[in-house]
Amino acid sequence: MDPLRSPAQAPHAFAAIDALVATEQHHEAETILLRLSADGPNAAEARRRLGAIARSRQDFETAAERYMGALNLRPDWADCHGALGQTLLEAGRLEEAVESLQKALTLDPNQRSTRLALARFYGENGLWQQAVRLYAELIPQDPNAPEVYSRFGECCLSIGDHALAEKAFFRALQLGDDSSRLLFALGVSRLRSGHPKTAIDLIQKSLLQNPFLPHANFTLAKAYRQIGNFDAAQATLCRELEVNPDCSLALMHLGVIHQSQRRIGQAIQCYKRAIASNPFHPVAPMNHALLALLATNNRIRANRDTLFWDCEPELPIDALQPEWDGGNINGGILLLRSNLPTTDAIALLRYIPLVAAHNGRVAVQCHPLLKRLMKTVPGVAQVFSTREPQPRHDLQAPLAGLTRILGPKLEMSLADRSPHLAPALETNSIPRPDRSEKIRIGFAGVDSDPNSILCDRPLDLGLWTPLLNVEGCEWVDLQSSNTPDDLPEGLDFRGLPTKYPDFLDAAAVIQELDLIISLDCPVAHLAATMEKPVWLILPALTDWKWATKRGPDSWYPTMRLFRESETEGRRRLISELAACLSALIAPVVADVEDTEE
Repeated sequence: MDPLRSPAQAPHAFAAIDALVATEQHHEAETILLRLSADGPNAAEARRRLGAIARSRQDFETAAERYMGALNLRPDWADCHGALGQTLLEAGRLEEAVESLQKALTLDPNQRSTRLALARFYGENGLWQQAVRLYAELIPQDPNAPEVYSRFGECCLSIGDHALAEKAFFRALQLGDDSSRLLFALGVSRLRSGHPKTAIDLIQKSLLQNPFLPHANFTLAKAYRQIGNFDAAQATLCRELEVNPDCSLALMHLGVIHQSQRRIGQAIQCYKRAIASNPFHPVAPMNHALLALLATNNRIRANRDTLFWDCEPELPIDALQPEWDGGNINGGILLLRSNLPTTDAIALLRYIPLVAAHNGRVAVQCHPLLKRLMKTVPGVAQVFSTREPQPRHDLQAPLAGLTRILGPKLEMSLADRSPHLAPALETNSIPRPDRSEKIRIGFAGVDSDPNSILCDRPLDLGLWTPLLNVEGCEWVDLQSSNTPDDLPEGLDFRGLPTKYPDFLDAAAVIQELDLIISLDCPVAHLAATMEKPVWLILPALTDWKWATKRGPDSWYPTMRLFRESETEGRRRLISELAACLSALIAPVVADVEDTEE
């Protein structure tokens, strides 16, 4: 027997090998280990050590093969499974690596390096929930490791748990990790949790340590925008563009700043440069398209190279059929697909009957909340939600693309732009407002998600008091399911007793109202499409549908626009609304008073 293979000689042999490895005499160490790995009681340990030597010189395939050889002899060896998993990660064999790392932790849950490697893998591949769980399990094992807290915080930030992320970041700072990456991550967390000033300080510190930190300048500019310092935001992005003039992300953000300051031409130029730099940018073409529509006061352009209007985010296409060119459909099925915000989708419903007139059946794929309402649109034969498979169809077109496809046919007069929606209101799921002698006004006074009906954000009653205190009005909050607790005495204002399941049920409530006063949100478009009187409150820089000039509305004949001034805030506009409302209902109040006398 080879004396090296004797169990009694193994400790001496491995001690000699360790000494050779320590002095980087890897060839000599491998020679001894190869003799030990052939067979005998020390073969598994020898193969594991051979794997470690191969891994140290980054020969990951050889290392993996040797670790597997060791596991053939000892299948339940947790340490070796962990080493194999980490080696497979380095070799890019990810599925096998995860399997080995999970096997190691099953055999021995206390393996810190294995858990850390698996957590890093999950975090780097967007599996943040799994990473958060593993980092949380690591903290009790190693409570003084700043890297664990830092990476734990980054994963918490990715899943939106800003409070837990900040606690982890602060702990990492206490333990001595003041890296630019950590400071920037903490700045992002503070910004997302509503503390832009603190975020600015942190991001500036991170940039002092690393002026080329990815995304730092864009986030800093966003923080400046949140506190209203547009000059600083613009200067930050210009510094980035001095170093990287073709950075599409910086050009995009700079375009947004110009747009917010009503510098429409400069914003369009920034968006054009961003598109030229990155034709596949996910946002710049859409921003350019909508701003171009706004700048041209909603004139239809047929040149799709000039106007990237039909560039809404694509829905998955199960079986892509040819795009409709506006001609005769010849009895086939045309699928109109829409991934637009519900506000835009409702505004574009008016064009569907024009499509149906081309001798075809129209199927529509839309947001789930619009599905039942869409069935009431004349000309719609089938409706599918964006969560359902696409139906069989012969032609297809994006709903947003109808402005391009139909072109001059859409240049109709205001009188012709009457709504095409007359929803069936047989639903009993939403209690309707009770009749009263007062004028019943639906109110939506909170900026909300364009894809939602209800809004969780509280209404600022103090801001709207001059309007809500107009006598002779009964107010119904169209965005909330609960009446605010701090109602002023005498204010007839209530929320809805139940929530809307979808837009058809919202229409049932709106049908019973006399007037809707609203910010630019889905319920305003729904009400106007139903030919209800709507007073729409618009910011100084509006959405593309409302153009840039004062004048009659070109979308809904029953809608009246109230635009905020470029120099005066919303309070002045609310006072104007209150005066207009008082003038509107004065005859009604007078009639009631005469009746009482």
